[in-house]
Amino acid sequence: MQGVVTTDGKRRSRNGGQFESASTYELVTMPICQASEIAAAEAASAAAVTRWQQDAALDETRRGPRGREAAQGRRDEALEQASEVALGRIGASLPLLRDVAAHLAATVSEGLPPAEVFRSMYTEAVWVYAEYGAYLGELSEEEVGDVLQRRTRVLLSRRGFADLATFTAPDGSFALTYDRLALSPLPAEASQVREQLIDSYGGYDGSFGELALALVPVAWRGWQDAALAPWAGVLVFVRPDPLEGIDCADSDWEGDRAGACAHYAAWLAGPDAPVDSVKPTTICGLPAVRSQTFDLIEDGTHSLVDVAWVRGRKHLYNISAWAPDQRGELVRAVHGAFAGFAPAGSPAARDAVPAKAGAERTRPALSVVPPLNARGDAGGDEQP
Repeated sequence: MQGVVTTDGKRRSRNGGQFESASTYELVTMPICQASEIAAAEAASAAAVTRWQQDAALDETRRGPRGREAAQGRRDEALEQASEVALGRIGASLPLLRDVAAHLAATVSEGLPPAEVFRSMYTEAVWVYAEYGAYLGELSEEEVGDVLQRRTRVLLSRRGFADLATFTAPDGSFALTYDRLALSPLPAEASQVREQLIDSYGGYDGSFGELALALVPVAWRGWQDAALAPWAGVLVFVRPDPLEGIDCADSDWEGDRAGACAHYAAWLAGPDAPVDSVKPTTICGLPAVRSQTFDLIEDGTHSLVDVAWVRGRKHLYNISAWAPDQRGELVRAVHGAFAGFAPAGSPAARDAVPAKAGAERTRPALSVVPPLNARGDAGGDEQP
C-alpha cells in the first residue's frame, strides 16, 4: 500500500493527509492500539473454543456420547456468535491500521526515518505489522473471517492446546501421530506444491520413493505465507527395501548403512560434506541414519532440520521435519510428529495403527497435553 503524489509533487497518504502533522512516535502508537483491539477479539474467539471443551468434557462425563453431541451443537453456536463479535471488532480496527501502515511505508521508503533506524527504534510497531500482517491486504469480509479462523487455531496452539490424530498409510507401511490443531495434510488440490516437494526433498531423481504424507502448518495458505504460516513441515517418503531378506546384523547391511551415511551426507550438503554429518542411529528399534542441523533463515531466525532414513521390515523410509525456532508451537508440533512416526512392524506401531487403514483416529479434541519433545528414538512404546 502506497501513498499518492498530488499535483504539487508532494506525497500524501491515501487517507487525505490526516497523518501529515503527526510525529513518528504518534504514528507508531496508533497501530499498537489497534492491534490491542484485534488481539482482544481473537482472544475472545479462542475463549469460546476453550469454554466448549470444558463443557463437552463435563457433558460427556455426565451423559456419555449424547452429552458430547449436545455440547458440539452448543460449540458451533458459540463459535458462530464469537466470530461475529470478533469480526465486528477487528473490522472496526482495520481501516486505521492499514492507513497508518501505508503512511509509514511511504515515509520509510523516503528515508524518513531510514528502514534500519525505524526497525531499531520502533520495535513494537514492527512486531505489530509482522504479527497481524495477514489482515493488512484489501480483504473482503469473508477473507477477514478466514484469517481470523486460522489465527484462532494458531493462538490455541500457542497456548498449549492440541488435537491429536493418527494417520495410517493406506498400505499399512507406517503410522504417524500429529497435532492437527497445528499441522494439516497438504491439500489435495495443491498438486503443484506436491511436485515441488518431491523435486526438492525426494532425493536423487526421486530415489526416496513415494511421498506418502506431507504435513504443513494448519494456517498455511501457500508459499511464502509468512504473515500466517512460516515454512515448516513434515514429509514421509516410502519405498520398498531393496535389501529385504538381508538381516540387519549381516555385513552386507552394515556396509550399505555406512554407504548410506556418505550418500545422504552428500545429498544434504554437496560432495564435500563430511560423512559424519549423518550418523547411524536407531529409530523405533529399527536401524537408521539421521542428520540434525540448524539452518539460518532469511529473517535471521534458525530452523531445526531433522532428517532420517529408516530401514523397516519391508520398506525404507525418509522422514524430514523442520520449523523456525521462534515459533514454539510449530517446533513442538513438527518435531512431535517426527517422534510420533511408527513404521510397520515396529513396537511403536502396535498402538499407533487405527482399526481402519487409511483413516485418522482422533484423541482427544482440543485437550491440553504435555509438549511433544523430539527424542533420539523417534517413536517407542509410549504414545503422546
